[in-house]
Amino acid sequence: MLVQKLFADRFTALYRMETGKTIRLNHATIINHSTRKLTRAESNASKAWLTVGETDAVIAYIIEVANQGFPLSHRQLKEHVDEIL
Repeated sequence: MLVQKLFADRFTALYRMETGKTIRLNHATIINHSTRKLTRAESNASKAWLTVGETDAVIAYIIEVANQGFPLSHRQLKEHVDEIL
């Protein structure tokens, strides 16, 4: 943990010398990345009901139907997603 804090402090100082701008780099973030801890987005993605491909298919269907002038109601959308599941 001490190594990551020192790295964060050294990087912040180097960046300030090169650009004249101060940034705040949290050493806990470096620790999380070095231990391969999941980000919030990655953690939430693993809890999703649909895969990325299924989500893309639903979105494409919504756009296709809406472009034809028949936007889906919430009930119709739920039925479509339930069919996929």
